[in-house]
Amino acid sequence: MLNNAQGLMQAAGMDMNAEEPIVPKKNPAKIAAIPATPAAAAMPAYLQKLQAAIATKISAADKAEADKLLQANGSNVNAANAAVGLWMGKMPLQALYVMSKAAVADATNPNTLNNYASMLSMAGAEQLALPILQRLNQQYPRNSTILNNIGQAWLGLGDLLKAEQYLDSAIRIYPGHSQANLAKANIAESKGNTKAAAEAIRKSLDESFSNDKVNQLRKYGERYNGSNLRLPSSMPADALGLHRFTWPAYPVTVEQSQLLEKEWQQLKEQCRKEGEVLKQKFERTQQQAFEEQEQRNKALFAYNPLSGAPPPQPLPPFAEAASIKLRYYIEDKDGGQQFRIQKLAQAMADAHQKVALLDQQRQADLKAVQEKYDPLIGEGRPNPLEAYCAEYNAVNSKFLAAANPLLERSYKNWLDENLRRLNNEMYYYQYIQWPTQFEATKLQAKISWLSAIADQPVQFAALGPFCKSKPQTPPSGKGLAEFDDIACQYNSTMDLGVFQITSNCSRLSGHIKLGPVEYNRKIDMDKDILLAASLEVTAGVSKGWEKGPVAAEAKAEVRGKLEWNEKQMTNWTVTADAGVSVGSNLGYGDKSIEIAGATAQIGMNSGPSLSGRGLLQGVQIK
Repeated sequence: MLNNAQGLMQAAGMDMNAEEPIVPKKNPAKIAAIPATPAAAAMPAYLQKLQAAIATKISAADKAEADKLLQANGSNVNAANAAVGLWMGKMPLQALYVMSKAAVADATNPNTLNNYASMLSMAGAEQLALPILQRLNQQYPRNSTILNNIGQAWLGLGDLLKAEQYLDSAIRIYPGHSQANLAKANIAESKGNTKAAAEAIRKSLDESFSNDKVNQLRKYGERYNGSNLRLPSSMPADALGLHRFTWPAYPVTVEQSQLLEKEWQQLKEQCRKEGEVLKQKFERTQQQAFEEQEQRNKALFAYNPLSGAPPPQPLPPFAEAASIKLRYYIEDKDGGQQFRIQKLAQAMADAHQKVALLDQQRQADLKAVQEKYDPLIGEGRPNPLEAYCAEYNAVNSKFLAAANPLLERSYKNWLDENLRRLNNEMYYYQYIQWPTQFEATKLQAKISWLSAIADQPVQFAALGPFCKSKPQTPPSGKGLAEFDDIACQYNSTMDLGVFQITSNCSRLSGHIKLGPVEYNRKIDMDKDILLAASLEVTAGVSKGWEKGPVAAEAKAEVRGKLEWNEKQMTNWTVTADAGVSVGSNLGYGDKSIEIAGATAQIGMNSGPSLSGRGLLQGVQIK
């Protein structure tokens, strides 16, 4: 059997032995068949004709299946949003069927009309989508979602000049528009302009990451550094709570040294004991992570793509994006982490060298004091013990006052860099690693921090000969601070009636909701496909509805961005204003968001894929 993309492209009349085109060839016949843009009053009639035409391409079994899923999920399902869910559930024909009914039922809803036209365009009926989109463009000018979809439709028809005009308009309104920039990259590549293609694909990546785009940029001979890449949640200043760990002062007099040396000894012993406990936990957790990875590897090896089941995830959903961002932090940001560490290491080495010279001077001065007073000590001699003690202590105090501030400054900078490094790495690793491996990595970070604290090279000095020790205050007995636990604070769901999306740091999944009914279906490899696109989603109190379908530039209390390629969802992020609760379960400081499909406003942006062009091949309005 042909694979799904090959089957549809062959159905669309493409030569399967030819090299796959970057952009479609111009199709004069389809362009000539574009109906006139209907007036607002004529839109219902156009949609009814379109529904009848679409119905000829959808089997009775597919229609019945879509109806069954809608009924299984209750009467409150928003049919238009449910159609988007079916589209994402690799059921594009069922989605078109449901959306055609939703459009006829509500011929004035701009989101429904836009999303319907977007589906038509991606399924190969660009000529029938354009009248709807042009009408929307007249009603809602300067809407990036509409302009992108018009541009994608013209691109599907092979008219690159018109496609670029609309895509450029969408990008002028929203420079980071993911799908418009992706299409612009393909057009530029088709013209041999890889520099412009790279610039466009980089903008698309900044807005919505996928590894396919990274590979496309690599094809143009460039590397994505991720400097403008955004991950789902913001980076906390000190997620592990490292700043709460304190240590004794560095002594600058002999008297302080007598008190503080015991406190430093206590701290080092506490760090050693806690480090041993953490090391044992790390070894157990690392073993568990290893066993879990073996199970994932077995599942990947055993996966059957013909089963209809979703493939196992080889990596967490945001792992590749976070890895690129971490690489940027290590290599590029502020001169690069390695450069900063080398600079700080050199500063510490310089401090140690200066302290060594100071110590040489101290030893010489102490020898001079001893040579001065030793002849005066003994039976029948003056025995100036207090003076001897005072001068000896003065030499040591002079050394401590010069040496310890040097060491403290250099090590403070070193510890500050370690605090930033560990917290930043933990932020990225929560996306890069599976949960159990991340637990092991956190334990390593804690061990590293305790070691860094305990390894501070504080200098101490003893009282001079014949000095009388003062009563010693015992160490405070203060325990170590507790680490904060950094855990994934990003959890979100979007319910589209028949399809639900769930996302957190280690999972990005979508599934058809079956409801209480028994559900069995045979997978059709030529029709059950995922057609690349993206969604702009808003909920709660929103602004700018007069501008039509939801667009990237829209303002709302809760908004989401979802993108997928022809294999899987690649990005789903949700943001919300602080304190928002309308349309979500978001509270201040909580990163969890739920968007209900019945109330969400959704704007679909077509992508420049060729995979679905044969679904509606030959469809006509009579």
